[in-house]
Amino acid sequence: MGTLREQLADQLRPLLPAAWKLVDVERNVDATNTPVVQLKLGDIAKTDAAPQGMFTSTWTITIISPHQDITKAEYQLDDDVIDLLFALDTIPGVQWSAAKKVAVDETRLGWDITTEMHVQKEA
Repeated sequence: MGTLREQLADQLRPLLPAAWKLVDVERNVDATNTPVVQLKLGDIAKTDAAPQGMFTSTWTITIISPHQDITKAEYQLDDDVIDLLFALDTIPGVQWSAAKKVAVDETRLGWDITTEMHVQKEA
């Protein structure tokens, strides 16, 4: 089954364009020449009105443009964030609720996507 992080990464990786890089831990992401998708686990909570052994993990999934030129980054992210949202829509048990444009660091833009992953203990 793997960890929550491994489960999400394993489901998301084949849905991303081959040129994109997936970083499955929260850390500073070095500049690259390709878009980066980063997984950040925020919290884990009991799912309301759910059976025992079911909970919800909340993630921030960030897509980061490699462009330091803001105009190029904006145009690239316009398409890339939509592609990522469509990919997330196809993963069972994963729901995104909002996407917000962010400054990743002093020179790069990205989008933070608030995402929930519902998990149930295997029998």
